[in-house]
Amino acid sequence: MNYYDEIKKNLIKCEIYDKSKDFAKNKYGKNIIKQYSEKLMIEVGKKYNE
Repeated sequence: MNYYDEIKKNLIKCEIYDKSKDFAKNKYGKNIIKQYSEKLMIEVGKKYNE
């Protein structure tokens, strides 16, 4: 067994996982901001846009 290759594979796997998790968080966050801004515009006025 080549430990270097195993370590490298695991590091890459973790990096890809972290990037995909960050992307999901960013996409979720943008969606929440949009929803909240639309609700605030309706309830309190247009100054609360995205």
